[in-house]
Amino acid sequence: MKKVILGLAIGLMASSAFADTNYIGGGFGRTAMADDAAPSFNVVIGHEIQVADQFGLALESGYTKFGDLTGTVDGTTGTLDMYGIPVKLKPTYHQDKFSVAPYVGATWLHGDLTGDLSGSGDDTFMTYGLDIGYDVDEVVTLKAGYNYIDADVEGYSLPMKTINAQVVFKI
Repeated sequence: MKKVILGLAIGLMASSAFADTNYIGGGFGRTAMADDAAPSFNVVIGHEIQVADQFGLALESGYTKFGDLTGTVDGTTGTLDMYGIPVKLKPTYHQDKFSVAPYVGATWLHGDLTGDLSGSGDDTFMTYGLDIGYDVDEVVTLKAGYNYIDADVEGYSLPMKTINAQVVFKI
């Protein structure tokens, strides 16, 4: 599944037949899950097609490394070390130097659990969020965002909520 999603994302972004804007970037954030929060970092690659004067439609993927999250669920304590590969569909509204982009997608997560229970695993979960951007110039955009991953592990609802800041470069 991971290879299929990554292949589709790279294939669409590399296509120059419909190319309007390709971009890369990265940033830092803070992710909360259960009763803990930890720093996270991400890199992104995207392709946006301009569909109307102020509207674009982007496909974005990347890599996110979540910090170690420690929590207790039903008396069981564990530390989860995770990373993820999201694929997001982002309709974007542009007004002057500002942009707003709600999105929906899927994130493949891999985690290693240590503590009272141990193990590792991976799964794909729905992702929702919102990015707000400011174009510093024709190449650089500063973004702030909120991301929600609707994770469910072994029957436990463990949503992941991330706030982040990014610098994105149009290429």
